[in-house]
Order: sequence, then structure tokens, then C-alpha cells
Amino acid sequence: FFVFVHTGLTTSYAKYYLADFSVDPISGEEVFKVSGTFFGIQMSWELLSSLFLTSATLVTLIGTFLIKGAVAKFGKKPTWIACFVLASILSIAFLFVDKTSIGTIIILNILFTLCIGPSGYIMWSMYADVADYSEYKDGTASTGLIFSSASMAQKFGGAFGGSAVMWLLAAFGYNTVAGAVQTDTAILGLRILMSWGPALVAALSILVVWFYPLTKQKMEGVQAELAAKLRILPAGFHHTDVGNKRTGLIEARQLHAVLVRFQLFKQRARDLLGRRAVHIAGEAAVDIRV
Repeated sequence: FFVFVHTGLTTSYAKYYLADFSVDPISGEEVFKVSGTFFGIQMSWELLSSLFLTSATLVTLIGTFLIKGAVAKFGKKPTWIACFVLASILSIAFLFVDKTSIGTIIILNILFTLCIGPSGYIMWSMYADVADYSEYKDGTASTGLIFSSASMAQKFGGAFGGSAVMWLLAAFGYNTVAGAVQTDTAILGLRILMSWGPALVAALSILVVWFYPLTKQKMEGVQAELAAKLRILPAGFHHTDVGNKRTGLIEARQLHAVLVRFQLFKQRARDLLGRRAVHIAGEAAVDIRV
């Protein structure tokens, strides 16, 4: 809901709240002009909304890389809750910033995205923990079912979030006709949806995640039990030489040991310009058994 509300309302927020409506005295055209400036630059509402969306994407990528340290130190659940609490505070702050303070609004949007963006990465990682815990408790892997359910829930959430935005805007009298002048009530609805609306939904999300039982310490124990149960070997190759063939075990995360038989091969090849021949020697897997 956070993402869909802020992303879906960005254009309307920039056009109808941050910009002032006027009529060009020469051409008679309706004009929406942003009142404030950003570092002395006069910005159009189109450029401003593009800046919001583009910076959000870049900051989300940066935040996802930066959040790894916090997750490693504090765990996924506390970090996720902290992200939502900070994002909620920043979201509410949008309501109290004057629309002429364009620089402050842009900085708020960047900080907000820096907090809320990485939460998606954390949540998908928590789904993986649920899959591991399910295997630990039931003895069967339900990874596909859990991730497909999460993906379906995300799609339903996106559909509901996008629809809820339009329903709430309609309740405030928002006019969807192109170039329409919005009433003060409709603009107030825009501002509330960009601030208090997501914060209230975030509070409900925090309440639900608060009871999430898979802490960092518990998952360390679960993963250790799974490793012992599956007899997982260290990652890499474990082999013995048998003439021109080798038998090896390849290990990948929590898969059972795989038996692989390699066979030597030689091949003649040329460089990219086809000017000289070279010999390539290596090994190819000729038999794989789980």
C-alpha cells in the first residue's frame, strides 16, 4: 500500500498540490506552475514528478545494498519494523511541509524511499525463512508453495492498493477529467493519502509483524538442524581420481549430495578473428545422479 499510494499519487500530488493553477493571459491555456524552486531552479510539475519517481528507484537500489549490514546485526524482523516506523514518520511529515519548500519535499521523498524501499528485500528474505521453518517442522519442502502464495498476495495487494486510492480520492471529490481544477477538499484528500493514509496501514503491518516468531537466533538453530538432517557437505568439489574419470560430490545450499562423473575432453578452436588454432582441454559431466 505504501508503494502503490506514493507512486500512484505522485503525478497528481505534483500537479494539483505543488503546482498552482492559472490561465496564460496570451494563449488562454490552462497552466499548472510549481510555486517553489529547487536550488534556484524553476521546475515544472512534470519534471518534479519524474524526479520523484526516478530518484525513488535509484534510492531503493542504494538502500537495499546498505540495509544488509543492519539485517546481519539486528535481524530481519527488527530491521523491517524500524524501516516501517521511520517511513511512517517521514510520510506524515509530508502533510506539514509548505508546498513552496520544494527542496524539503524532495529530500523527504528520498529519505522516505530510502527507508521503505529495502523493506521489500527483507520481506522476501523472511519468506525464505518461513520455507526453511516449514521444512524443519514438517519434514517436507514447501518453498514453491510459499513463494507462489507470497507472489499472489503481492498481486492482490497491488490491485487492492491501486483501487483503494481511487475509491478514497472519489470520496474526497477528486475530478478525474483531464486538466480539471480540483477543489480544496480534493487537494486535502491528496495530502492525507500521501501522509496519514500509508502511515495508518503501516501501523497495522507493524502490529502483524510484531508477532512474527522467526527471530535471528531461532532461524540460526533451524538452519543448523536442517544442515545436520540433510548431511550437507561444505560447498565445493569432493572427488577421487579413477583413471581418466573422476567421481565427485557437488553441494549447493540445502540440496542432497549429487553424484557426478566427469570425462576428459579435448577440442580445437580458433580465436575471434579465426587466425590461429588453440587446444582446449577440460572435463564434461557425463552422468549425474541425485
